[in-house]
Amino acid sequence: MYPQTRYVQSHGGDVAYQVIGEGPVDLLYCGGLLSHLELVWDYPEAERYLARLAAFSRLILVDRRGVGISEGLPSEALPSLEDWSDDLLAVLDEVGSQAAALFVERDAAPLGIMLACRHPERITAMVLGNATACLLADDAFPDGEEEAALAKLATLVREHWGTEKLSGFALPSRGENDHHFAQKAARFQRSAATPSAAAAQLSYFARCDVRHLLPQIHCPVLVVHHRDYAVIKAAHATYLRDTLPNAELLMLDGGDAFFLYQGGDTVLRRIEAFLTGRQDQTQADRVLQTILFVDIVRSTETASELGDAEWRNRLANFYSIVERELARYGARIIDESGDGLFAVLSGPTPAIHCARAVRDAVAQIELTVRAGIHAGECEVSDDAVRGLTVHIGARIAAEAAPGEIWVSRTVRDLVVGSGLIFRHRGPKRLKGVPGVWRLFRVEEDDE
Repeated sequence: MYPQTRYVQSHGGDVAYQVIGEGPVDLLYCGGLLSHLELVWDYPEAERYLARLAAFSRLILVDRRGVGISEGLPSEALPSLEDWSDDLLAVLDEVGSQAAALFVERDAAPLGIMLACRHPERITAMVLGNATACLLADDAFPDGEEEAALAKLATLVREHWGTEKLSGFALPSRGENDHHFAQKAARFQRSAATPSAAAAQLSYFARCDVRHLLPQIHCPVLVVHHRDYAVIKAAHATYLRDTLPNAELLMLDGGDAFFLYQGGDTVLRRIEAFLTGRQDQTQADRVLQTILFVDIVRSTETASELGDAEWRNRLANFYSIVERELARYGARIIDESGDGLFAVLSGPTPAIHCARAVRDAVAQIELTVRAGIHAGECEVSDDAVRGLTVHIGARIAAEAAPGEIWVSRTVRDLVVGSGLIFRHRGPKRLKGVPGVWRLFRVEEDDE
């Protein structure tokens, strides 16, 4: 169940917000321009990330005016920084929060800094993610960006907003090599803002200068930054740490605009410790999981036959169909590659039925898949499911022939009494896995 979206008025416009969690700390999160409170829950990584924040807080999510599902704004008449920061204050008032921590990222950082300065009695702590107090360079801050670089960035946003190219720029860890993800990310951009609105707001915040406010903020501040983030250099994070009276810095490897895919576990543990004083205890639990791997057969040959454009369309249809079927069986997607995916389910029986449904559904778009299923203990963290069980599941899928679903003996034994029929395919040695494994093919009910 996704949290209910609600609205509150700020300067005559509707501000969308959601509340999730019942922790002892109120934490208001605003991600800036790249935000859409409804679509963000379509990303498994984002859902886990936000759920982890809500595990130790009452998490309050906000789309500021001009972004996502909040009130639209004319690009030529954007609010003052003070008025825009009132969007956050209006939400805090609406949910009855008298004292809250802020987590603001990228272009939302000036709003948080402004609010913390104007209403210090309401802000107990602040997390600044991939943030700056002043993007442009001057004599006092030579490490900033030159006007020419800003103009180039504005042109890039105006011409490529909502396309796969900009997705790869914002999330190089995912968008550059994963066309399906890049397509989803491009859709997210288009839903967050139009190209003109995005370029106008980027130029607006690029020219914001809140450096003079930093010495007035005395609440604890955690600065989190990706070392290779292309838009805002690491020097900006160092400047924030050195100028704010009570700040600490967490510098992470990577260049993504978000922390979901690079360093997410580290950021979540540090934020929890920063806000609550306690360390995360769930970072490496071992949990019994049912693992499902699905691979497209002859993906390389099919891509060559169809050509790049048609293959991307076919692949997009494939993932759309597969994600729908997985959702029907309560599967959680852990990872997607260019020609397959890895998911976890509540048990072996739904995993087998899910694999059958996926196989039959994608046949409608002339694609053939094979699937492998295994069950066992995995190391589960917020960003990943790891361990030998996962490796075995992938190897079982690789053994299956086109259109087949293979399972381990463990899975077969767990579903005794289910009515499912299996055929022994002989002992197998799986690459990189010790021992000999008895594997079984799932038979059709009428065979």
